[in-house]
Amino acid sequence: MSTLAGELGHHLWNHGFRPLPDVADDGRLLGVRLWRPHKGYVEFIAPRSSGVTTAGRVVADFSFRNPFRHGPVVDVRRGGALDSLYWLLSEDGSC
Repeated sequence: MSTLAGELGHHLWNHGFRPLPDVADDGRLLGVRLWRPHKGYVEFIAPRSSGVTTAGRVVADFSFRNPFRHGPVVDVRRGGALDSLYWLLSEDGSC
């Protein structure tokens, strides 16, 4: 693991993000999607090996009976992993 990836993972964990595997429809492991519930939203960040990351907020409207249905997507950003992390953390004042 690169030092940058290790630092990013450490920061995400310290700020409440927890990992889930991100799997394609054909069963290929795409990577890890990290999420955290925060202020009425579920925030997520999905880093890829290319260095491009998708991050966003979804209204926390979740039911175990309908796990793939969620509230409206409030905001989504794509960019570098550190930029995405700083965007999520700066929005909640923890950066």
